[in-house]
Amino acid sequence: CLKNQKYYLISMSLATTMIVIFLQIITYFLFTTTASSPHGFTIDLIHRRSNASSFRLSNTQAGSPYADTVFDTYEYLMKLQIGTPPFEIEAVLDTGSELIWTQCLPCLHCYDQKAPIFDPSKSSTFKETRCYTPDHSCPYKIVYDDKSYTQGTLATETVTIHSTSGVPFVMPETIIGCSRNNSGSGFRPSSSGIVGLSRGSLSLISQMGGAYPGFISYCFAGKGTSKINFGANAIVAGDGVVSTTMFAKTAKRGHYYLNLDAVSVGDTRIETVGTPFHALNGNIVIDSGTPLTYFPVSYCNLVRKAVERVVTADRVADPSRNDMLCYYSNTIEIFPVITMHFSGGADLVLDKYNMYLELNRGGVFCLAVICNNPTQIAIFGNRAQNNLLVGYDSSSQLLGSPYADTVFDSSMYLMKLQVGTPPFEIEAVLDTGSELIWTQCLPCLNCYDQNAPIFDPSKSSTFKEKRCDTHDHSCPYEIVYNDKSYTKGTLATETVTIHSTSGEPFVMVAETIIGCGRNISVFSPSFSGIVGLNWGSLSLITQMGGAYPGLISYCFAGKGLVTTAKPGFYYLNLDAVSVGDTRIETLGTPFHALEGNIFLIDSGSTYTYLPGSFCNLVREAVEYVVPAVRAADPMDNDMLCYYSDTIDIFLVITMHFSGGADLVLDKYNTYIGIWNRIVEDFFVWLLYVIIRHKKLSLGTEHRTTFWWVMILLHSWFRSVPLIVLHCRIEETN
Repeated sequence: CLKNQKYYLISMSLATTMIVIFLQIITYFLFTTTASSPHGFTIDLIHRRSNASSFRLSNTQAGSPYADTVFDTYEYLMKLQIGTPPFEIEAVLDTGSELIWTQCLPCLHCYDQKAPIFDPSKSSTFKETRCYTPDHSCPYKIVYDDKSYTQGTLATETVTIHSTSGVPFVMPETIIGCSRNNSGSGFRPSSSGIVGLSRGSLSLISQMGGAYPGFISYCFAGKGTSKINFGANAIVAGDGVVSTTMFAKTAKRGHYYLNLDAVSVGDTRIETVGTPFHALNGNIVIDSGTPLTYFPVSYCNLVRKAVERVVTADRVADPSRNDMLCYYSNTIEIFPVITMHFSGGADLVLDKYNMYLELNRGGVFCLAVICNNPTQIAIFGNRAQNNLLVGYDSSSQLLGSPYADTVFDSSMYLMKLQVGTPPFEIEAVLDTGSELIWTQCLPCLNCYDQNAPIFDPSKSSTFKEKRCDTHDHSCPYEIVYNDKSYTKGTLATETVTIHSTSGEPFVMVAETIIGCGRNISVFSPSFSGIVGLNWGSLSLITQMGGAYPGLISYCFAGKGLVTTAKPGFYYLNLDAVSVGDTRIETLGTPFHALEGNIFLIDSGSTYTYLPGSFCNLVREAVEYVVPAVRAADPMDNDMLCYYSDTIDIFLVITMHFSGGADLVLDKYNTYIGIWNRIVEDFFVWLLYVIIRHKKLSLGTEHRTTFWWVMILLHSWFRSVPLIVLHCRIEETN
């Protein structure tokens, strides 16, 4: 909620016939250094309710989530349930902020709340998020533009809302704020907290996941209840559609920007061009959590003067002390109609109720526009959106999609990206099995030997250390991977840049959270760190925001699919494996499952891992048909190995996933010629030692003999190839 100004109770008398205007925002995402491309977002203004519907989402979707909303004086509260058993709260619906938070017991300094306060101790699914702070909590503090603030700790909890299917829409392990210190005029007793609906990674819509990619719609009624819809049911379409552009600004990440070209007061059109308010890349934010509309003072005064020239009633001081333009009047009819002219010819003719409000002193009407400080952002508030069907679609008609080049390095795939300002290129392991984006940073206490230069944060103008409640205010992190390698460092925010199909760089603004690693165990010198791509809130794909809702694809060249059991990881359900014509079912083994039994995909792991009992069945099927001589695994990974000079003696392996998805793998995908690689690595290392470090000194008469011996040894070793089935036994499921 960008603004939360107090004003006196609005009289809620509506005209008997209510003209409903549809306002559809189709948002598609394209960052540049200061703002998105002018073609990055659209907003459709539909001037009459239509029975037409959109089918851009599949009708096979079981149901679309929705929630009831309630009007309270000047805010719209959303009803949702948190915890197990579900505990109902009503919180401010706010497209201008990110976090979902509610007051929690025990509360150090809570505002007076009418409804019962949520007690985490009574929920079986509440879990405090752990951070590297003295008490391992993850503290947060948010200060809103009206100086109201909330302070507490982050936690994961089950969030439940309605669904059109009739079955509740349940979001397990959703990150929420448990607030225990709140203050300010922006918080009212009727509200339990705030539901953030911006494009930020912690907002409700972002945490819904890829099946609900930024689709939101609401129609705010001036009294009583209404609904907010998500998913397929949130798409707005019909006759009379006009469109304008929507923008994403790096300065205010996550907000929904429009470009306002002019405002008409009756027949008088006031252009923004020629004023400081004029822009081509977005100059006003649409915000459901701010009641009134805000213009910068110079432009605001032009609009007010146009109203003054038309209205003949007596002026009166604003009773709410917000310096609005107010008049004595018993009727709203004396005021002129106001039209908002957005870029692209999108003209929104507003009902008088949207732009004038009657204060509860009686007989006083005010223009619902406040003149803002020039340094503050302009806002299209919820009063102006009343009785409009407003729809946000942040996934359709993408003009430019981000992408990155990948490089194969021995057994890993490295992703090229840039961090910092100016951009500093790094190559980091592309890893769908982990969350954090981290790179080695200078100065480094214990860094591994890295071939490329190490990132120096002191040379970036956008690098900023995250602050936590620790003795030095840093936010330390430590990650230990399954192979016992680890990275330790501190969290920071930084600009991250990759390519885009639009030709313009895809810039993730300076609030992207990364890890600055300064104490790291041995990793390969060819890479700078790791790019986490799982579903976690700190992964690259999640931090891209709602316009890119978990859509990832890659084709690894070495010769060249997604769902949940462990939070953040991509699971599939493997029904069987075929070795040639022999099919080995998981049914009847401990490996069998109906809701995911194998990670797909972990781009950061080289081999395929199956649980011991099932892996042995697959290995036995291979042993039954391969005529070659068995060999011990020279890499001590207990893989099934054979002496062979060709891969052709091995059978094709097919993975059978649920739903009849059969993946016939190339032999290259399931067998590796490992001995040649060991020999190559050995001889490359030996020559490196001899030539680079000059560890061996030979006279001229012996050099020719030495090189012939090396060539013969190399040839002999290469003549003893070893083929390996890379199915590793995993001890647990």
